[in-house]
Amino acid sequence: MDKLTSFFGKDESFLKDYFYKKKTVDTLFGESGPKARPMQPEWVINIKRQVEQQGAAFFFKQWGTWGSDGVKRNKHANGKLLLGEVIQQMPGRKVV
Repeated sequence: MDKLTSFFGKDESFLKDYFYKKKTVDTLFGESGPKARPMQPEWVINIKRQVEQQGAAFFFKQWGTWGSDGVKRNKHANGKLLLGEVIQQMPGRKVV
């Protein structure tokens, strides 16, 4: 079975300094709920770059309660666009 590692944004320093270790797919998504903390777009882009350098799939689920613009609102309103597109790669599909 493929390994799935999820990072919830609970530790901001972890996300900023994330060093990717080879896995099949990484799923990343922001916190939601009343105590959610913002996730910086740079953190997500950095992790995406590292994951793809290893040839693994990258799955960005959502921004969570805080949007990429730093505005707090419903997680559905914040959506799942990263760099203007939905990036939800799966193992076995070509990573571009």
